[in-house]
Amino acid sequence: MAIYEAVMKDGPRVDIGASRIKPGTVAAAVTSYFGSWAFRNLAAETQRTRKNILERFREQHGDKRVALL
Repeated sequence: MAIYEAVMKDGPRVDIGASRIKPGTVAAAVTSYFGSWAFRNLAAETQRTRKNILERFREQHGDKRVALL
């Protein structure tokens, strides 16, 4: 258990599905935000609300380039 906890604490973070997301897109930006310190330190209800809003936005515009917004 100690080894598992050490790996979870200090090991590299693996983003599942990251290879399917094109860099520079809305989907990449949303995914990056969800993994950020800023998002993870929000209250649970705030995280849930923002995630719902951003997931709907990503569904509609995820393949678009952020630079073209």
